[in-house]
Amino acid sequence: MIYQKIRDELTRYYFDELPGIVEENRKSVYKIMDEFADLHPNATSYFLKAKMYDVLAESVTPRFFEDLPFCFELGTLMPRCDGLYYRGGNHANGWLMERNKHLYEDNDPENYAEYRKYGFFAQCGIFADFMHMGIPMNKVFSVGLSGILDEIKSVKEKCETPEEEDFVNCAEAGIKALYKISLKISSAAKKQGRSDIGEMAKRVPFSPPKTFKEGLFVLGFMRRALG
Repeated sequence: MIYQKIRDELTRYYFDELPGIVEENRKSVYKIMDEFADLHPNATSYFLKAKMYDVLAESVTPRFFEDLPFCFELGTLMPRCDGLYYRGGNHANGWLMERNKHLYEDNDPENYAEYRKYGFFAQCGIFADFMHMGIPMNKVFSVGLSGILDEIKSVKEKCETPEEEDFVNCAEAGIKALYKISLKISSAAKKQGRSDIGEMAKRVPFSPPKTFKEGLFVLGFMRRALG
């Protein structure tokens, strides 16, 4: 039965293959970022994050499944992970968080203790939250990532401080990283016999989707690429 075939394929990937892939990915990204940070000791978090976006995009290893037309993985997260960098196993996206998480407690120990008393963590809660993000799908579907990139570039000249410029550069790096991931998906899809997705990934989500099938791909891509 096709159900059993799908189940066997997913079981092999998620339980036998993926843990090793994720750990090797994490070690590789951490090594690159550690070396980069050593070369830039005064770098801001935005500057480091911009670099990390590019390194993460280079590190993905797209995988497609024969009988699941819109299902693919990037080889960066464990199946039980919901984006939190250590849930279900450490993954590469946690580098900057692990590097800087001590700063909250170091700079304001009383506030930090109160914060943690209610069960909050440094990555989500009432003061900061990098986990629960609302993806602006209306914009992605109407102008594509290219339109968002143009919008980011248009505000560069309005930056008044180095911090603002760092932030805008980081946002630009993030969009370019998504585009790089989509091209890697396109290349991998063609090699794995999924020419349909290969063609779609060259066009969307950098450009807005034009068909229902492209729209489904964009939904899956944005959810997967953003964790």
